[in-house]
Amino acid sequence: MRLRSLVWFVALGLLAACQSSLTTPTVPGSGPSPTPYTAIPTATPTPPLPPGTARYVNDTHGFSLEYPVSWSRREAEGGSPVVTLVAPAGMPRVLVFLKFEIEDVPLAQRAQEAVAALGNTLSDLQVLEEGDTKLESGAAYRVEIAYRQEGQAMRARLLLLGRGTGSFLMMGVTAATDFPGQEEAISGVLRSFALRTPQPLGLPREQSLVLVGDDPVTLDPALSRDLRSHQYVVQLFGGLVRLDDEMRVQPDLAERWEVTGGGTVYTFFLRRGATFHDGKQVTAQDFKYALERAADPATGSETALTYLGDILGVREKLGGRSKEVKGVEVVDEHTLRITIDAPKAYFLAKLTYPTAAVVDRANVEMGGAQWWRNPNGTGPFRLKAWVRGELLALQRNDGYHLDPPRIPFVVFRILAGVPLRMYEDGAIDAAPLSDSEARRILDPRDPLHAELRVSSEMSISYVGFNVRQPPFDDARVRRAFALALDRDRLVKVVQQGTAIKAEGFLPPGMPGYDPGLRGTPFDQEQARQLLAESKYGSAKGLPALVFTSAGTDTLHPTLAAIADMWRRNLGVEVEVRLLDPRSYFYGLKQEPGNLFDYGWVADYPDPENVLDVLFHSTAENNEGGYASKEADRLLEQARTEGDVGRRLAMYRQAERLLLEDVAAIPLAHHESFWLAKPYLRGFRVNPQGLYTLSSASLLPR
Repeated sequence: MRLRSLVWFVALGLLAACQSSLTTPTVPGSGPSPTPYTAIPTATPTPPLPPGTARYVNDTHGFSLEYPVSWSRREAEGGSPVVTLVAPAGMPRVLVFLKFEIEDVPLAQRAQEAVAALGNTLSDLQVLEEGDTKLESGAAYRVEIAYRQEGQAMRARLLLLGRGTGSFLMMGVTAATDFPGQEEAISGVLRSFALRTPQPLGLPREQSLVLVGDDPVTLDPALSRDLRSHQYVVQLFGGLVRLDDEMRVQPDLAERWEVTGGGTVYTFFLRRGATFHDGKQVTAQDFKYALERAADPATGSETALTYLGDILGVREKLGGRSKEVKGVEVVDEHTLRITIDAPKAYFLAKLTYPTAAVVDRANVEMGGAQWWRNPNGTGPFRLKAWVRGELLALQRNDGYHLDPPRIPFVVFRILAGVPLRMYEDGAIDAAPLSDSEARRILDPRDPLHAELRVSSEMSISYVGFNVRQPPFDDARVRRAFALALDRDRLVKVVQQGTAIKAEGFLPPGMPGYDPGLRGTPFDQEQARQLLAESKYGSAKGLPALVFTSAGTDTLHPTLAAIADMWRRNLGVEVEVRLLDPRSYFYGLKQEPGNLFDYGWVADYPDPENVLDVLFHSTAENNEGGYASKEADRLLEQARTEGDVGRRLAMYRQAERLLLEDVAAIPLAHHESFWLAKPYLRGFRVNPQGLYTLSSASLLPR
């Protein structure tokens, strides 16, 4: 879910401890450039410094401060405060914090909220004086406070200055007894604050596509299994094959392939000019290493079985029964042979998933546990820098074996504010929209309507059941919970038309999708009757129930509506437990609760990637442990069925069985809503929810 607001990052010990700086990873460029980079300009004219003064410049957030040269400066990677300036004796010190609002609110209100946040962490805080003031960069608000820290009386001066929906809070602090003698030094630093044009990493704005993003959980292709990580991994790494924007399998590092052995032997012929980012040639041995590494139990991949499990020997390798994968053979330096256990129409599509991407063995083995912080990939972009909690920057791979990207740099701003507000302020070039934002901008009268873009996702969101625990081991209880949900109301009233009601699990556009399928209807009376007929007898006979979802401190309206429907229509109270959205799909295995919120975007257009991957009893993504011998039989037969018509009929039959047994409650198929500036061309969100960066271009503004 999307945060309503970001809070002030203030910790109890921030005034007592200094943070050390961390370096960011960089990867050198190589190869000819299709579009020469221009010299990086100076974003803002910089006046000369007075004697004995140093200047701190933050290009990412666009501000500067001047301070005595004897003071030290400390920053933490993606941390808060953004910067701390400290006198030689440890006091005074000046700290700079950053906050982003949902909407533009008066400076006085922002300052009062900041003081309230400080009051939660600082003892005996008192406001001594406050009022409007002015800096060279514009209007500001000043607050004088007193508080106690470890028994010592302290004084601080706060200055708050806004830019759009962003707020800069500067805090100069020292011991109360020293304040009169240090006031001039503190005031000098605070009043030197100046806004500058943001220019992350000093990159030229006209050559940079600036977006919002999240910190990836990992950049290791073998471990990535969430959209926020995939967004970067697919730009940095490549495999034998890839999917184009129409979700069709296309050559990547393999320029062609042959299928023999009745559909079980794939021989891939690698491009001779394909290289890693450092210029080293990609060989068949590199692919053998990468695939065997992904299947090594020591790697800990949770996706290897799903996407590589058809290859002979992968299951044995994952189970620790073999040292190599016998189905992966190096024929010669540029030829790789892969043998699978049976002919499967979707096998090539599986190889487009990051788990099958090639990695550089030297990079992995010499880079340590987090080698992927400085990856040597083969993708269209290389990692230029990553400052956790602040930004992640990509640089065009000029030596890319396919057409190089048109844009030299892509900068993802992390935790930098509300995307829509940043877009309106001109800080980013494209912005994803929440459901409520999309509903507003869908109105043709909205000033941003002309910049609205909509694309379909091959997605399904559903409520999953943990059938390993009571009460959802009883199918009657599962059906009762499904009958108690008015899914029409969820889509029409709560989501207000920004999603499509899901009758089944396969999304529209997916082969095998049945437009005539009808899911569980809303029927409160039958829901209560089934609950009474279950082995638990009634709502009172049920154990305490936990519904797990992703979030922080605010419940998404859809989840709140679902919990309310169960309460009103079944008389059942559920506790909603929110897990960190940044690692939700990793944490769900440890804390699934009794019910859980789940979303899936298909990795390739085949029903196997939805029904089999989510509901086969042995599937890695079967988080609730659902098991049905009949469903397993149908799904296993469909894997190897050569007749397309019969194969799709098997999937339709399996889907109906899953609905009848209420393996889960399908809720909605979603669309992607986003805004794009008129000067941004060729930028799209594909059916997987991933950005198409290679085809994007920037026109003169």
